[in-house]
Amino acid sequence: MACASSDQPLWGACAPKLPARALLRLAEHVQRKGMLAKPLQANSRSCTEQSSIPSPCINVCTMQQIEAAQQELCLGCLRTLPEIVEWGSASRIRKQAIWSEVLVRITTVQAWSDGAQQPMEGSAMQSAMAKANAKEVK
Repeated sequence: MACASSDQPLWGACAPKLPARALLRLAEHVQRKGMLAKPLQANSRSCTEQSSIPSPCINVCTMQQIEAAQQELCLGCLRTLPEIVEWGSASRIRKQAIWSEVLVRITTVQAWSDGAQQPMEGSAMQSAMAKANAKEVK
């Protein structure tokens, strides 16, 4: 079945499977290594601190409005354009915050594609954030 146009709803038959497996593997690696839970060391070099957290980019760079997240995100890394632009100069703390947002979006997109079909708000979003944070601590 061919897509009629690029304006098809994201969750139609032609939509890519989100989140991408490569992003899921990278997110698991980042969490397993504790890269999001480590506090910034006062005496460490900022260059080393900034480069120690890998970018969520998986080289699938296509921006699209994603209904589940109610915003335009990259289909590969689930970041917003401002998050993508600032990544290179972001501090370790900001990179951790961006990754935390990506983890919430992964949970949101997975819930949506599994049949929730409603954007997460309020307590559902807090629950997803708590779940993402719990994975970081492990």
